[in-house]
Amino acid sequence: MLKRTLLSLALAMSVLPLAACNDDDDSSVVIEAPTQNIAEIAAKNKDLTILDAALKATGLDKTLMSSNDKFTVFAPTDEAFDDLLEDLGVTSEELLADKELLTMVLTYHVIPNITLKAADIPYGDSIETANGQAFSISDANVIMDASGDTSDIIKTDVLATNGVIHLIDEVLLPTDKSIVDLAVAKENLSILKEAVVAAGLADALADEDANLTVFAPNNAAFANLLAELKITKEQLLQDKALLMKVLTYHVIEDDRIFASEITAGSQEMLEGSSITFNDKKQIIDESNRTSNILTANIQANNGVVHVIDTVLLPK
Repeated sequence: MLKRTLLSLALAMSVLPLAACNDDDDSSVVIEAPTQNIAEIAAKNKDLTILDAALKATGLDKTLMSSNDKFTVFAPTDEAFDDLLEDLGVTSEELLADKELLTMVLTYHVIPNITLKAADIPYGDSIETANGQAFSISDANVIMDASGDTSDIIKTDVLATNGVIHLIDEVLLPTDKSIVDLAVAKENLSILKEAVVAAGLADALADEDANLTVFAPNNAAFANLLAELKITKEQLLQDKALLMKVLTYHVIEDDRIFASEITAGSQEMLEGSSITFNDKKQIIDESNRTSNILTANIQANNGVVHVIDTVLLPK
């Protein structure tokens, strides 16, 4: 489960030419099929020179030449890259030399295995990218990335032989924070952070190679649990075996499940037991307790976090 280009104004016109055919009083419009793949369109577009160079520097241009696969690419213009370079305080040469960073960023602009035209964009839903992380698009064609920044789609539906390109005015940035980093940064998850450390799970939840979905109880959820169990926080943190069992019951391994992908039914957890989602996307644990998702789709570089209002308990 677990394991997060390219548009041309001139070429768009050649990709989507319209030819009018008149026959006496009858006329029709013929839309010619695209003749260039995504990488070829990027290479010949004067507004995508940095993107083209970045694709070639990482070897992703060859991937986007494939005739056996379909891609949807959100292509930052040169102006978008110029803004990024200024924000980072680096030159284009320095950026192009960092192949690991480039690959992480570029794959965050690609949706594999689909030709997603503008009319088919699932507004408001999380859209998972080749990077593994996701972004969402509003009905105003504004993208919000994993870092919370936005980019406008300024041209849509440039068709290629292997997909479609949408032009955007800002480079999308995936997050570089791990699940543990997120817990540390959020005040309402401070008890969860303490519990993760006490259980010895911090390294596992910070592993960049992991691909996890975590349902994170907030501080109020833990306060209610302590009252229910009639113990103190200190007593809970000292019981490593209990912590391990409870915390791993909040983790789905090898998959990032975004809120839009949650469907009613059973879901096995890392602990080995299962939770159940109902039609309202509430979570029912094996003790028949119900938890609500308060904040969904908080993205990390190794998974996604959903904040919940009740600590889940296995039998």
